[in-house]
Amino acid sequence: MSSYTCVIADDSNLFRTIIRDLCNELSLFVMKEYERGDRFLTDLEHKNIEEPDLMFLDINMPGRSGKDLIEDILEVCPEAVIIMISTVSDSRIVTECISLGASNYISKESNKELMKDVILSTMRINGMT
Repeated sequence: MSSYTCVIADDSNLFRTIIRDLCNELSLFVMKEYERGDRFLTDLEHKNIEEPDLMFLDINMPGRSGKDLIEDILEVCPEAVIIMISTVSDSRIVTECISLGASNYISKESNKELMKDVILSTMRINGMT
């Protein structure tokens, strides 16, 4: 697998660590981590960071939620591959995120193997493997 880049936006330090570890296992380079999704969007809009190949967004964060950022991110990065992450298990919210343009969803309650499978299948579907 080629080396791909990613960004993690999640207000939970624990979960950022979990996703970072999974990314390292999958040879994904974590460019930057954010506690707030709006700061990530600002960096993308002002070209303070290069466009990552893969983006992990928490659905619920302080400031603007990951769900609220999807359309704005896709305006700046139309080819963005976004995986939503959350403890939210409401299928309506997950379906809404997917309909807004997110590529997939990871439940924070999933085990690491399932999370890894979701990341790999999302990459495969988006031609990244």
